Amino acid sequence: MTYSRRKFCLATLLAGCTAPLGRLSGAGAGDGQALESGLQAWMETLYPSDEISPGAGRLNVHLDILNKARPDKNYIGLLKFGVRWADAGAKQLGKESFAALDSEAREQIMAKAEANGLSGLPGYFFQQTRRDGAVFYYSKKESWAGLAINRPPQPIGYPFHSMPPE
Repeated sequence: MTYSRRKFCLATLLAGCTAPLGRLSGAGAGDGQALESGLQAWMETLYPSDEISPGAGRLNVHLDILNKARPDKNYIGLLKFGVRWADAGAKQLGKESFAALDSEAREQIMAKAEANGLSGLPGYFFQQTRRDGAVFYYSKKESWAGLAINRPPQPIGYPFHSMPPE
């Protein structure tokens, strides 16, 4: 097999393209703790604490999502990518990680992910964590305090949604 200039250029191009992807897709030391703390901050930003009810980060929704994702290498890969992508955005703002940012800066990064829509991995990460986060967050009774109901919001829903809370 001959090694042509074309094959050399193609191999060099592919090597250059895959190096940054390795860092974003989860390669590296300290991955488990960084993933867990980053996802906890992400979930707390999506479903924040307030004076009435705890946020998703405080209710450990991130652990529920990680447990769901572990058997699925694609899902766990998406979570690793998303947290590393958010951390890269934090580094552009001068912080070491997404978890180290204040809520306003976190929301800016999250808005960028949401704006991606389903056409990019950051948008897909946003949509998937928002969807699974809602399921796990509202399945915990502690999250209902701010809803003025004493049962899960689904499957019945909130029949008095058009009326002010009592």
